[in-house]
Amino acid sequence: MAEIVRVTANQKPCVACKKVLLKTELRMGVDSKYYCETCFDENFVVCHNCDNIENREDSYTVNDNYICRACYEEHYFCCEECGENYHNDRYGRDGRCRECSNNQEYVPYVQSTTCSATPNSLPLPWTYGFEIEVDGWKTKIPIRQIQKITSLFRFQIHSDSTLKNGIEFLSPPLRSDAGLKILRKFCHNIRMMPVEQTCGLHLHLGTKECSWEDLKKIWYAYFVLEPGLLSLLPMHRRINLFCLPLQKQLFEKERQYAERPIEWVETMRQSIRNLGSAQELLQLYYEETAPEKKDYWNTIVRNNHDPKGKRYLGFNLHSHFYRRTLEIRYHHGTVAYKDMYHWLVINMLICRMALTQKNLFDLPLLSVIEAQEQLLAMTFDEYPMTRTVIKKNSKKFNSIILPKGNQQVRIESNLPYYECLMVPNSSIEQ
Repeated sequence: MAEIVRVTANQKPCVACKKVLLKTELRMGVDSKYYCETCFDENFVVCHNCDNIENREDSYTVNDNYICRACYEEHYFCCEECGENYHNDRYGRDGRCRECSNNQEYVPYVQSTTCSATPNSLPLPWTYGFEIEVDGWKTKIPIRQIQKITSLFRFQIHSDSTLKNGIEFLSPPLRSDAGLKILRKFCHNIRMMPVEQTCGLHLHLGTKECSWEDLKKIWYAYFVLEPGLLSLLPMHRRINLFCLPLQKQLFEKERQYAERPIEWVETMRQSIRNLGSAQELLQLYYEETAPEKKDYWNTIVRNNHDPKGKRYLGFNLHSHFYRRTLEIRYHHGTVAYKDMYHWLVINMLICRMALTQKNLFDLPLLSVIEAQEQLLAMTFDEYPMTRTVIKKNSKKFNSIILPKGNQQVRIESNLPYYECLMVPNSSIEQ
């Protein structure tokens, strides 16, 4: 029989962990609900500039201090060259801080989207592009100015059916460091556009030259490293219906393994590992069990045929079959160039590792910490700033408390990821 906890008039339970404390020991969040000190620190921050409370996910970091969105937009800027946040007092010129403005090696933006053979500091020589989702309803930028910006940089602008009032910017195919300069300048021009929790950032990698064996390796790499990737992102991206994790997708489809998740996820890992042809890859990814459908591949290419919604997986292999780009949908919405750059580097490193590592298929199912270690090993000395971002974000978003029925489940970073996914969607507060 459950123990009855009596709450006096001077007490109140924390809405996150349900721990009963004195009202003087609780703190009110921006949602007007009461939290204990630990849960408050996990979900909110206090702005260093105005002392207002802000959601942790909506805050900015300047010199290791948290800044709310309102103060950041009024008093701070992001340097286009180094990607760091600074106070307006340190603004130099052309969207850069004073230090970067004195950098003689800086090449100013040229109004052209032609990315020819230029220096490439990225892990792969592939083309890349972004779909940047923003809240079009709350933006204060006139539509004519938005159209002028997109025309200048050859971006496209569309409405987005997955967002209530959202719009998305589609970049042209970019390549090497020249493409990064275009992306950086575009992000600087849209930096004031609001991004809501429902927005996402979709990365496209040009996989036109990849064979089915290459796709098999990349799929396998994402399947085992996905726990580390998701640990770098807010919880709302891990339960979003438009960027479903690969392992979560399996749980929803195969109820017979609900009590034995390890066997079920391991079965899928082995299935990817043992793929022997392009036809088998198609059948496994689309759950197509009728090999006699010889025209299935052509149907996908011609008609964007996806009856089971595979395009909404965080790792969207359907995009390759339809338009020859691999789409990575996991990331939360942002207009910050720094976030896009590091996300691009991380995903290119995963693809490079998948295509070059000889013992790739010896990688087993990984816990969150083990997957993070793999990501850190990829960056090592080659991308020290990206390595720092991985460490920072994994610390920021890990060890999150989820409600499960009347209990609270704390997801620690050393748990196997399939155990973290046993919380039903309906019981998770959006």
